[in-house]
Amino acid sequence: MRHDSAPPCPSPVEPVATPANAVTLVRTVAAVGIGVWALVEASLPLVAAGYAVYWVGDILDGAVRTSVTDAYDAAHLAVADDARLDGRVVGPALVGEGAHVADGALVSGRSVLGRGVEVAEGAHVDGSVVLDGAVIGPHAQLTHCIVGPGARVGAHTRLGEGVVLGECVTLGADNHLAAGVRLSPNVSLPDGAIKS
Repeated sequence: MRHDSAPPCPSPVEPVATPANAVTLVRTVAAVGIGVWALVEASLPLVAAGYAVYWVGDILDGAVRTSVTDAYDAAHLAVADDARLDGRVVGPALVGEGAHVADGALVSGRSVLGRGVEVAEGAHVDGSVVLDGAVIGPHAQLTHCIVGPGARVGAHTRLGEGVVLGECVTLGADNHLAAGVRLSPNVSLPDGAIKS
C-alpha cells in the first residue's frame, strides 16, 4: 500500500451547540451547584436533590432527538445519501458522507464510518469506529477498535479489540496489532513491522 500521494489529514470540526449538549451542560451545572450547596449546608436532602437533578437530566439527554437517531432506518442503518455501498453493511451502523464500502467488504456490529472513509475489497470492520478520511486496505480485519482521522491501514492488517490508531497513523500491509495497542498520531510503520 503506497502512501506517497495520501491526502493531508482532515481536521473535522463538529458542532458543539446541539440540544443534547445543552441538556448535558444544564444538568451538570445544576447538579454541581446543588452539590456545592449541599456541602456548605451539610444537608443530605440537598445531596439527594443533586443526584436527582443529574439523573433526570441524564434521562432527558437520552430522550433528546439527534441527527443520528433521526437518520436510522428500520434496518438500524444510517447511511449518507452520497455513500457508496458496494459491499455489505449490517446494522446497527452509521456510514458518513462520501464513504465507500467496496465489493466483498463487510461492515458490521455497531460500526461507524466517518466522512470519506474507504473500506477496500475483502476488508471486515466489526464494531469499530473509523473516523473521517481513513482508508482500510484490502482484506484488513478490524475488531472493536478506533481508527483516527486520516489513518491508513494496509492490506491484510489485523487490529484486535481495543486497538486505537491516532490521527494520520500509517500501517503498512500485514501488520497484526493485539488487543489494547495504542499508536500515537502520525506514526508510520512499514509492512509486517508488528506481529503481536
